[in-house]
Amino acid sequence: TYLCYALLGYAFYLAGFAAAQSMGLKLSQFDYGLWAPLIGVFYGSLGDGHLVNTPAWFVIALFCTLLIGQLLNQTITSKPLAMVVALLLGASGHWIGQHIKLPFSLAPALLGLVFFQAAYVLKPWFFEARITPSTKWLVLVTCLLISLWSQVNGFVAMATPSVGHLGWFLLFGFAGT
Repeated sequence: TYLCYALLGYAFYLAGFAAAQSMGLKLSQFDYGLWAPLIGVFYGSLGDGHLVNTPAWFVIALFCTLLIGQLLNQTITSKPLAMVVALLLGASGHWIGQHIKLPFSLAPALLGLVFFQAAYVLKPWFFEARITPSTKWLVLVTCLLISLWSQVNGFVAMATPSVGHLGWFLLFGFAGT
């Protein structure tokens, strides 16, 4: 799915590039030339013109999150330990992503792993356990109130990954989901 979607985006980029060239137009979105965006399709990370179909970063990041999460839950049977490992992987993805652009959108994928793992751990408690409707409403209202303060963290762009303060990002991310 990712490859088809990314290559389709590249095809549109090619068509725009060719049209601009034929009209003698110099447009900044085509400053990357033809090769960098094509290589970017196979590198799979957003930024520097390497992925011209920008929403495609999410597809490959989600795929990597699912693969890493599956591997994590198959190798570590203790759910609390797996959650700690997911937090460590998310923090390392955040730190590495600030210094190096990882392939296949791995930095945002590792950040997403924290939310994936939390959902895996909390799903039985929240959906299968006998929780009263009033408790569910209390959780919802609490999360809404926390979300109102999300602007404290500033600009967030998980794709790059620019998430502001990691602790605030996680708190507001959990409240939002």
